[in-house]
Amino acid sequence: MGSHLVDALLFLFGSLSAEKPGEGLSLFKAMDAGLLSAETLAKEFIDGVTEPPLVEFTVKASLSGGIPLTLRTSWIERGAADDFSIQVRGSKCIALLDLKKSRASIEIRSLGSIGMRDRVAGCAQPITRYGPAISSTYERFMELTEAHVAGSRRVRADANVDYPTFEQGLKVMRVLDSLIPRRPAEMTKIPIGTLIKGDADPAMAIRALAPLGFECFSLFFWEGLGGVDLRKLGEEVLKAAEETGTFISALSVYGNPLRDDKRGAATGECLDALLAAAPRFGCGLVSCFAGRVPGTSVKDSLPVWKRFFAPLVERAEASGLRIAFENCRMGDTWKTGSWNIAINHDAWKLMFEEIDSPAIGLEWEPCHQVEALADPNAQLEIWHPKIYHLHGKDARIDRRLLAARGLYGSTRWHASCLPGNGDTDWLLILDFLERRGYTGTIDIEGWNDAEWSGERERAGQMKALDYLKRCRKP
Repeated sequence: MGSHLVDALLFLFGSLSAEKPGEGLSLFKAMDAGLLSAETLAKEFIDGVTEPPLVEFTVKASLSGGIPLTLRTSWIERGAADDFSIQVRGSKCIALLDLKKSRASIEIRSLGSIGMRDRVAGCAQPITRYGPAISSTYERFMELTEAHVAGSRRVRADANVDYPTFEQGLKVMRVLDSLIPRRPAEMTKIPIGTLIKGDADPAMAIRALAPLGFECFSLFFWEGLGGVDLRKLGEEVLKAAEETGTFISALSVYGNPLRDDKRGAATGECLDALLAAAPRFGCGLVSCFAGRVPGTSVKDSLPVWKRFFAPLVERAEASGLRIAFENCRMGDTWKTGSWNIAINHDAWKLMFEEIDSPAIGLEWEPCHQVEALADPNAQLEIWHPKIYHLHGKDARIDRRLLAARGLYGSTRWHASCLPGNGDTDWLLILDFLERRGYTGTIDIEGWNDAEWSGERERAGQMKALDYLKRCRKP
């Protein structure tokens, strides 16, 4: 699939997604079948010694607004013509991409008195000539990635070239990945479950929710065990999981274990107890907030964080367990806060440098990235080796309100919500995770969507479960 075509469609329509993986002989399948090896690809196609075998497929896709689209591609030999033109006619102008003329820009032809920077009806962005003076955003992105400078300001930019950002390249790569047929070897489904409260008869919750289609359960506590007997609970929960053909994906406690008071002590004791009890639940993952010295910056909290967690990480390593840090800000910032230092890319980098161990990673979710105006897909690309557990939780941005009032007004411009109700395309999230061999689960985090709260909570979670399963591989 030509990356320049995807570039054009993304710019003109804003989104492009596959309804299902394409059908036909993909490059992957050709390699799996022994028709084309990586060495042959590099030598024969790049150097043009011989012609590679035919690689082709057809995929049904859709553009923004549900506009149906069928894309067909065939890769036959080096130098095969891939010139094409695409024209989109609107009420005020025509958008034209003609690769015979240029691979560098999309031309906007006015149908009336409209300037190059006027807005087209229904289009959220100003009309400009688009793209770097190269063959495509994706191709340049791959060049920069291989040079280890993608998205870096250190790249010496030609004054006449608008180099693509890391996020632009990732967006095109995601779409390309979603269009290409998958290998049978990759057809392993990611289990999808939900969070259940550890102090509210979780065994009964498992028996009630498993028949509805939930495949696993993440059992959590808030700031301590609250008197729960983990030995007894483990027996009850494990029995319920075995009866329903489900399993426990994570044991969690959320609170600040670095607080120097009873609440901090209770959280720390609970974390310690969960690590000891995890085998009783048949579970290998314990998750939590990283904690924070109240009122301090991320950097100033690091020494205390390391002193507290280093012994726990050693225990986890010795027991074959993993610890995952939830990335919820709880209102914290880089400079100060009361709950959690594991809030963003820079903090994670510092943490994993302080304690370099495969036993620690992230409990990640798109919600907190959307609320921080970060691209979940771009972040996933960087951090996926360290993501051990996903919460099924999303967010949506009121961009009109944000544009009108800015970041720091009194009115909330973002809202947490269930998957399928927010700004994240979970089809891309699951496709990426599946392709990268993600072995964890996605557990829906309820009690966060105002439109599906109270008596509608279960219906909302069922709707989210159905959506995530439809995003998953068949």
